[in-house]
Amino acid sequence: MRPVRFDDEAAEELAAAALWYDEQNPGIGTKLTQATREAARRLAELIFIELLNEIRVLAVAHYRRRPGYWRSRL
Repeated sequence: MRPVRFDDEAAEELAAAALWYDEQNPGIGTKLTQATREAARRLAELIFIELLNEIRVLAVAHYRRRPGYWRSRL
């Protein structure tokens, strides 16, 4: 199995979302991060590209906000 690597922008998006959720309800951001990492392992509902040596996550995108904004990362 190839490793999954988050691009810098995707990792920053995840961190920002986790901080926001923790501000709303402490601990929820940690749960978001854990759930996202688990999803990355399954590659469910994530935007990714498959490369020869790895699977790279391009964005952690909320499906209702700014649809398709990440497409320039391809």
